[in-house]
Amino acid sequence: MNRSKAYVITAMQSWDAATPGNAQRMASLLAHMVPVLYVNPPLDLLTLLGAPNEGNYSRKNRVLRGSESAIRHIASNLWVLEPPLILTPPMNLYSEWVFDLFNRHNNRRYAGVISWALDTIGLELGYLIVDNDIFRSLYLDDYLVPDLTIYYRRGNFPGFDYWRKHGARLEREMMQRCDLVAASSEYLATQVRRMNENTYNIGRGVDLTGFEFGRAYSRPREMCGIRPPVIGCVGLLGAMNYSANLLYRLAHTYPDCSLVLIGGEDAAFSRHALHELKNVFFLGEQPIRSFPAYISHFDVCITPETRNELTEANYPDSVVYYLSLGKNVVSTATEAMEEFRAHVSLAEDEAHFLGLVGIALYESVSLDVARRRAEFSKNFTWEACVDRLHTLIEMTEDPFGRPNESLVLQRELLS
Repeated sequence: MNRSKAYVITAMQSWDAATPGNAQRMASLLAHMVPVLYVNPPLDLLTLLGAPNEGNYSRKNRVLRGSESAIRHIASNLWVLEPPLILTPPMNLYSEWVFDLFNRHNNRRYAGVISWALDTIGLELGYLIVDNDIFRSLYLDDYLVPDLTIYYRRGNFPGFDYWRKHGARLEREMMQRCDLVAASSEYLATQVRRMNENTYNIGRGVDLTGFEFGRAYSRPREMCGIRPPVIGCVGLLGAMNYSANLLYRLAHTYPDCSLVLIGGEDAAFSRHALHELKNVFFLGEQPIRSFPAYISHFDVCITPETRNELTEANYPDSVVYYLSLGKNVVSTATEAMEEFRAHVSLAEDEAHFLGLVGIALYESVSLDVARRRAEFSKNFTWEACVDRLHTLIEMTEDPFGRPNESLVLQRELLS
């Protein structure tokens, strides 16, 4: 693979988002080796009219007015483009042919701005990575003509409102057009392999900075008054992610245990009767850098997921956090969790979940088992994810299509 050629990454999330997303993490790591141009999502007319004059939108407006440069040099090999254009809004009311007409027009203008940015920086386009940006990036390969186009599929997004009318149809077309489809779970890869045989599971990275197996972490101040044994859970406490009813039954089933929940709550959780139980402790949102200290003092770690399109498609980051410290983990048996089955106790229903927690509470864990869990978790770092992507690109560019040994190993690990 010619490492001097640049990557262009188009994504749904702005580089300036408060929490770095999948594409930002991938761009930062790729930029250690090759030039990368990260393209922020451009404005459409409806968003522009309703956008607040602050934060990301303020910068977009300044770029549109010409008072701020559209290209920012973030690091030695990394640039961010704020496209100075306004697209036609992708109205779901349009019929297919009208939508496609406007969408192709948007794509052509979008590609023109990206091409201008590459020329301005002095980069030669090699690889286009589309991070679930189904509409705006569908025809970019026609206009930019990269060596390879890679679609990174990391969710069942066509099932949600924004994509519902045209998303499933256009995602099928996207996958058929691309040279390579990289999925964030085996479940997502299996769904679409029939549309593109060059579809592989590269996983979804998790930042394990600060998670050190075997380290003795100080007990966080908020946990000092909480008696063991502790059943702990970190992550967004929302109805789309976790089952408040299952947590309620869990707290009732094990009244001598403390149920510690860390994460922001949605409206359903904040009103739930869980708040009335004396052995349930809501510690609120905490910075990820503090997670290792909390998790190290959990006796059992849980991911009580609600089964839906979101959770079936991807494993929660929390499972990787737990395993990195060698913990006993009980999780709902979603499709995405199948690749963790050898290291996590998977529950088929609520009764099974409650029983598995009881076993985990009184199950001693050998140092060898804990270490194997920690080693397994390293397969889900961003570094491992990007390494697998590099391997796939090299395999795709090989005229003989010969996968190397590291790719075969990762297939065994992640399938």
